[in-house]
Amino acid sequence: MQKIDHYESMRLLKPKLASTKQRLLARIIDLVLEFAPLGALGLIVKKYVDIEAQLIIDAEVARRAAFLTSFFALTLIVHIVQWMLLISRGQTIGKMICHIRVVNAGSDTHASIVQLIVLRTWLNALLMGNAIYFFVDSLLIFREPRRCLHDYLAGTEVVEE
Repeated sequence: MQKIDHYESMRLLKPKLASTKQRLLARIIDLVLEFAPLGALGLIVKKYVDIEAQLIIDAEVARRAAFLTSFFALTLIVHIVQWMLLISRGQTIGKMICHIRVVNAGSDTHASIVQLIVLRTWLNALLMGNAIYFFVDSLLIFREPRRCLHDYLAGTEVVEE
């Protein structure tokens, strides 16, 4: 019988990292879930506002205001649902479908709210406007640890369930 040392046993117990394909598919699913309802809402609001706008002198302003208000409200609702899932399960809807989740790097423990929301989500969203950050963040996933820059910033990794 072969003896397994402590470090080898930890490696064997560590969950398998999510593949690049799993992570990409999960992100695409999340993007569709975040933006598809917005398109449908836009059509509904446009029809409603067309009726109401006839009563207002500047119909175009009313249309835009209603659309932007609805767009912002629905976007906020979708993101709050995604954030609550991240906090409670370490998963977004896309990650649940792909059977992957976010954990602390190097362990299978649940990441904190600060790691999941503030660092992985909000800070990442703020930095995405920078082309260099976007490029580096995207390319790092192809390295062996399969961690994007936002994973390093938050101290997290994405693993299979």
